[in-house]
Amino acid sequence: MNNFSVDIWRRAIALKKKADEQGESLGRQKLMELLDITEPLARCIVFALTYRDILNCSSTSYPVETDTTELLFGDVHIPFQNKASVEVMLDYAKEIKPDIISIMGDLQDCYQISTFNTNPIRGKRLFDEIKEGRNFLYNLREMFPEARIIFYRGNHEERIERYIFDRAPQLAELVAGLLIDKLELKQLNIEYITEPFAIGKLWHLHGHEKPSGSYNPEYICNVFSQYIGDHFVVFHFHRTQSKTFKRIGNRFWNTYSVGCLCGDLDYARLNKWQNGFGVARYDSEGNFTFDNKTILNGVIY
Repeated sequence: MNNFSVDIWRRAIALKKKADEQGESLGRQKLMELLDITEPLARCIVFALTYRDILNCSSTSYPVETDTTELLFGDVHIPFQNKASVEVMLDYAKEIKPDIISIMGDLQDCYQISTFNTNPIRGKRLFDEIKEGRNFLYNLREMFPEARIIFYRGNHEERIERYIFDRAPQLAELVAGLLIDKLELKQLNIEYITEPFAIGKLWHLHGHEKPSGSYNPEYICNVFSQYIGDHFVVFHFHRTQSKTFKRIGNRFWNTYSVGCLCGDLDYARLNKWQNGFGVARYDSEGNFTFDNKTILNGVIY
C-alpha cells in the first residue's frame, strides 16, 4: 500500500495518540507493520506526525483590501539592541509611512531568566528591561500614530512563561497576560499574537515554532519550506536569506529570513548574524513584493 490517504492519516494519528499514552515511540518500522505501507510512506508519515502542529496551525489571516505597506522587524533583544541600526531602520520607516508594523518576536531578551549561562553583572533586571521595552513601544506609537502595530511573541518573550511554569506552576493563571500588562499593549493599541499569521498571501513566523535541531543556519529557507509550503517570512536566526521555490504545475512560493536588530549576545560571541528588517508591499488581492533589507555599518542595502 503506497497511497497517503485520509484513512491512513487518521489511523496514523490514532496510533500516535495510543503510543504517546503508553509512553512508547512510533517509528517507521512499526508504522510499516501496522498500516501495511512502504518505508518511504512510513518516513513521510513520521515527518508529518512530528511536525503536524506547524503544518496544520489554525492561525489568523488578515486580508488586504487596498495597497498596503508593512514594516517588519524582530530580534531587537532589548537591552542589547544595536541602537544605530534601530535608528536607521526607524528613519527609513518614516519615509515609507507603513500602514502595518509587525514586531516579529524577541523585542525583549529577558536576559536574567535565560536558561543559558548568564553574566550576573551584565544586562538589566527584568523589570528594568521591560520598562525599556515599554518606552520603545511608546516611542514607536508616537512616531506612527495611525499604523496597525502587531507584536508577535518570540521565544525570548516565552522565557517569562517558562520561568513561572518551571518554578511556580500554581501561579500561572495569576500572571497570565503579564507581558501584555507590563508593556501596556492595550493602552498602546498594539495587538499581541502568539500563533503564526498571514497578511495577504505572506505567512509570518518568528522561527522558533519548529522544534529545535534539524536545521542548518545556512539553509533556513530550505528547511522551513518543508513545513510551510507557502510564502513565508521568519526571523529568530538573525540571518538574511531569500529564496524562491518551485514545484510541478508552476506552483512557486517566496521565502525570507530577516536579520536582527541586536548587537552581540554573550552566548554567541562568534556568529554570522546580520542586522536588518523587511518591507512588504501588498496589492488588494494579497500579492506582495518583499524587500529584505540588510544594515551594514549604518547603511541600508
